[in-house]
Amino acid sequence: MKKIISIIAISFLPVLNIYAQGELLSEEFKDIKGYRETAAKQKEALIKQSLVEPVFLTANKEGYDVKYYSIDLDINPTTHIITGSVLVRAEVVSDSLTLIDLDLMNNMNVDSITQNSSLLTYTHSQNLITIDLSQTYYSEEIFEIKINYSGTPASTGGFIGTPFVFGSYNSKPMIYSTVTSARYWWPCKDFPVFPFEGYPYDKADSMDINISVPANLIVLSNGKLVNVIDSGQNKIYQWQERYAILPMAVSLFIYPYLEYSDWFKYSDSDSMQIKFYYFEDRYPSISPYFSKAKEMLKFFSDSFGLYPYINEKYGCALWNFYNLSMAAQSMAVFYYGHSQMEIFVSHELSHQWWWYRNNNDVRHDWLSEGFADYSAALWGEYKYGEAYYDNFMQQQKYFGSGSIYWEDPATQNYDVDLIYLKGSWVLHMLRHILGDTTFLMF
Repeated sequence: MKKIISIIAISFLPVLNIYAQGELLSEEFKDIKGYRETAAKQKEALIKQSLVEPVFLTANKEGYDVKYYSIDLDINPTTHIITGSVLVRAEVVSDSLTLIDLDLMNNMNVDSITQNSSLLTYTHSQNLITIDLSQTYYSEEIFEIKINYSGTPASTGGFIGTPFVFGSYNSKPMIYSTVTSARYWWPCKDFPVFPFEGYPYDKADSMDINISVPANLIVLSNGKLVNVIDSGQNKIYQWQERYAILPMAVSLFIYPYLEYSDWFKYSDSDSMQIKFYYFEDRYPSISPYFSKAKEMLKFFSDSFGLYPYINEKYGCALWNFYNLSMAAQSMAVFYYGHSQMEIFVSHELSHQWWWYRNNNDVRHDWLSEGFADYSAALWGEYKYGEAYYDNFMQQQKYFGSGSIYWEDPATQNYDVDLIYLKGSWVLHMLRHILGDTTFLMF
């Protein structure tokens, strides 16, 4: 099966409205460009923030490889305090190891750190926890520690300062994390939101994510929901992620959602659950577009290879974070204020293939956003025909100067015309040079 290379990406795609007959209008596309420019400014701001508050790569980090995290948290929507623990299981990859470093912002309180029920000594400074292990560990040995902590995640205002949000919708609590910086709300071996060349990944092989909230709330997270424990006043949602995952991709979306399921039948004998999470007042306008996710899953699986998280789920949810959408591992969230967003849904779904994969250099972001925009065009061609595809690409065209390669993110603007539009046109060109048989599966 042919596959196109995949790439790390965070998707903040502005909404592309689509009429029922599949006709994309130039006037709508002008509005889309405005949303994209807003998203570009946020990406630029994140780059600047990463220069001010870098994620330090230390020798104590390089000495171990995280295999597993278990997050157990109680989230209080009234006090905005999270309380709980994170268990870290890791393998030593250096000759020997006595100290490890984990990332956690200084405003969060570390209550204690234990190993085999024994208290460990540690320091917490410059957003870094340095921990003395109970003994010297040697290459290939496994160790576990547990960090007990609490606090209110910091927020400095604006998108870049809101990696964990206590908000509301229709006077009801809405709590969510954004795919930016895990260290703002849980201790881990974090990863720059926009990585620089040479910074190594450290994906955990698996995770358990156990979140306690008031019983009227629903928790959506990565992986598969394996249990809900009802204790009366609270419910504990137990999510299992059994695919490799970066800390920054660990996501929570919490609200008294209207919820239902569908199934993507990917073989004669098996299916995968699709989960939908709505605001009750938005259900009539959003449902027709979310319902297309099942057919999109089949189309993209046929085109790019089987959905990457097939043993878990795909989830679609609404949120009220600016006017932006976001792809997270095995799910995506969409701004509630747009009623017609079929292309929006297809773009974000395609990021499950073109997202968090092999490349850790933000300068190649066109390989994420260009592929996702082009995937939306391919979906339109499949669903509505060649004329729709041609119209989409005409709206998408950009022949201005400049490279799709973002050479210097620290000093150059994030150019949406180059990265989204021209990026998709490079793929449009390659497809017609190579031909469908080579370029695609359909």
